[in-house]
Amino acid sequence: MRNGPLPRSGRRPRRRLHPGLSGFFSLPLTLVLTASGLALWTGCLVLAGLSPDEALGRLNVLTIYVAMTLAALGSTWLCSRFLDGEPRPDYGLPLAPLPLAHGLAGIAAGVAAQGALYPAGLLTTVYAARWNAGPGPAFWHYALTQFFVAVGEELFHRGYLLRRWTAWLGRWPAAAATSLLFGAAHLLSPGAGILSTVGIAAHGLVYAWIVQATGSLWPAVGLHWAWNVMEAGVLGLPNSGTPAPFALVATAVNGPAWWTGGDFGPEAGVISLVAIPVAWLVLWPAARGAYRPSGAGTAAR
Repeated sequence: MRNGPLPRSGRRPRRRLHPGLSGFFSLPLTLVLTASGLALWTGCLVLAGLSPDEALGRLNVLTIYVAMTLAALGSTWLCSRFLDGEPRPDYGLPLAPLPLAHGLAGIAAGVAAQGALYPAGLLTTVYAARWNAGPGPAFWHYALTQFFVAVGEELFHRGYLLRRWTAWLGRWPAAAATSLLFGAAHLLSPGAGILSTVGIAAHGLVYAWIVQATGSLWPAVGLHWAWNVMEAGVLGLPNSGTPAPFALVATAVNGPAWWTGGDFGPEAGVISLVAIPVAWLVLWPAARGAYRPSGAGTAAR
């Protein structure tokens, strides 16, 4: 068998792990790092004088998703550096004007998508709304929490994993695979089932599409954050089975669960499909640039 020439260093270039395997490996690594971070945080609280039960009681959604965000960043660095041999890992969150502008487009898309969904509920009389209260501390805490939910979940599902699986499977198969994983990850939520999995996967295709089109996670983060805050924090609809009594609008949901999503929220109902083309249209100007296959995102670190 004929061997190629050695590089100037005299060493053969390091062979990279198959992109399908490296992408898959990032998932358990992120979960292990998240659990380790939460265990470290709990241990510090115990050392500070809290009982183990009190320390565990301090774990909330914000703490968990901050840990997940840091873990996903760490996992991306480790996989990129040691499995792919990249000296400068691509986190997909560049702090540059254009990607941040795309993030604002994502926020606009999330607001517009909920702005289409909610009237559909009112017109079909499955939503009954009344003013609840102004934005108090619970609302702002929820908005902050959902920012880390959006960043953490986007890094987990459409960061390193989507980039590597795109190199393995191609653009749309990778988008479909990561979107199904995104839907399945919500199966532990109250009221989840097949419809919620399919609905969330359908929304995940929009997230994957805009990430692949722009090479940045910011538009997906903006869309994800605005969707969640509008859904539960503003409009008072359940978000993944969790109600929001502090919402600005109190919404009573009636009608068949196949349409409304029932206790899980709109994503488990056909009504949420109204929002998908709206989000797509709002994000279209940001996606008009040429599609960048896996690896091209390194231009936007």
